[in-house]
Amino acid sequence: SAADAAALIPDGATITVSSSSGLGCPDAVLRAIGERFAATGAPRALTMVHPIAAGDLYGIAGIDLAIRYCTPKAAGRNAVRLFGEVVFPVCSKSVLAGRKLKSPQDLSDHVLLHYDDPERRYPWLSWDVWFELTQTEGVKPAGTLRFSHYDQLMQAAIAGQGIALGRSRFVNHWVKLGKLILPFGKRYRASPADSRAYFIVCPRGAVRPAVAEFSSWLLLQAQAEDAEMAPAAPPDARPASDGPR
Repeated sequence: SAADAAALIPDGATITVSSSSGLGCPDAVLRAIGERFAATGAPRALTMVHPIAAGDLYGIAGIDLAIRYCTPKAAGRNAVRLFGEVVFPVCSKSVLAGRKLKSPQDLSDHVLLHYDDPERRYPWLSWDVWFELTQTEGVKPAGTLRFSHYDQLMQAAIAGQGIALGRSRFVNHWVKLGKLILPFGKRYRASPADSRAYFIVCPRGAVRPAVAEFSSWLLLQAQAEDAEMAPAAPPDARPASDGPR
């Protein structure tokens, strides 16, 4: 039962809640944990990790910190910018077959992998916007494949099915492992023009020392990755003036 599951959780435990908004959220177990704490004072000092938003928990008493992907205005005045997002072409080594791509025009005759975004919520992930930013015209791909989920798009790129636009924080791990490469190196990179980024957001008022320490650690990790991924020269792509890129 939910009460039995809650009884297994010791003080100081770390719990992950891997639901997607209201889908699959273990409401009964979470309620049982709260009821057990109200009755006995245990379990105490829990750390709860939400890889995907489990409902709208931010703002509820007891939630110390949230990481949100949004514009600075939506994040709020007291939010701390953790990192932004950079987009660039990625593919498997097998796709190039020993050839080198010198300019975006060289994408002709390659299969391009597209993120299917009919509502244009993430226009900077589309090839047409990337071509506009790099001032590229006349590219005629050998074919196109479209994916409704970004993880599927990346798995197709790793499998050598074509060239995709990679989001820096998503693909950096695969680049380190050698499963993906940057066919143009650190050139032709772009990011959302509306300054959309990942922000650390904490409730108003005093922040517990452990939370402040965790926030500082997150920021240091993000800065280290930013330094590692920084281009050797200014990117060729210029900021878009009329919307996300």
